[in-house]
Amino acid sequence: MSVRTNQDRLVMQCVMGEIQHPTVKELPVRIDCEGRVHTLPNTGSIVYNVRLGDSVYGLAGDHIEPGVTIKNYRSGSENAALNILSCIGNEAVVVSGDAKGAKGFVTGTHGGVEHVLLYFPREDLERMTIGDRIQIRALGQGLELTDYAGRVHVLNCSPAVLEKLELTPAGDRLAGGGGGTRPPDGQRLRGGQLPPWGLRHHDGGLGGDRPPWPGPSALRGHRAAGELRHPLWAGLPHRGPDRGGGGP
Repeated sequence: MSVRTNQDRLVMQCVMGEIQHPTVKELPVRIDCEGRVHTLPNTGSIVYNVRLGDSVYGLAGDHIEPGVTIKNYRSGSENAALNILSCIGNEAVVVSGDAKGAKGFVTGTHGGVEHVLLYFPREDLERMTIGDRIQIRALGQGLELTDYAGRVHVLNCSPAVLEKLELTPAGDRLAGGGGGTRPPDGQRLRGGQLPPWGLRHHDGGLGGDRPPWPGPSALRGHRAAGELRHPLWAGLPHRGPDRGGGGP
């Protein structure tokens, strides 16, 4: 038996943003934990070769946002609405430029820079350009699990993605397939798995938008080697060599 929700009472609104150009700070360098200086790509833009499911490690980049990044430039309050109302799995449609009509979906948001991140198939990325407008059918804020109201809170998740989590009642708890798992000691972590020490927000070097992983000093002496990947949200389907999903 699946969980009951208030999906039929949710309000769908249109929100919109433009593809964000990359930005560079006045001092365009980053210093790593070994004291080495780097000048690297960072947030924004159309990212052609970092996709959902790719490892977040080993990239010559900093805070890379896979796929397409959008922002609303009309006002801070309108960009806040774009970020708050856009939920994972919401449909995104290009409404200007050569890629007009292309469809993708929301994969997340990036706090601090206040960006919304989107997936589109590779062939559509090739037709996009900076400044193209993308419209999102925002649906999901206010979503509740009827039998768990006040105990379990749903945030930033579309009903379509919640359904793919396949949650089922288990007494006073919920069971589902959307959480991470821990592999046996000594084995590599794969997408969707958690590091052997679990997720701790205050691990060294961890900020609100950084992978849940301690710094190199905490790794020394551990036999397990971990690997995080850009999230494959709720098992969204894969297709083709670009490793992207076709939509929720």
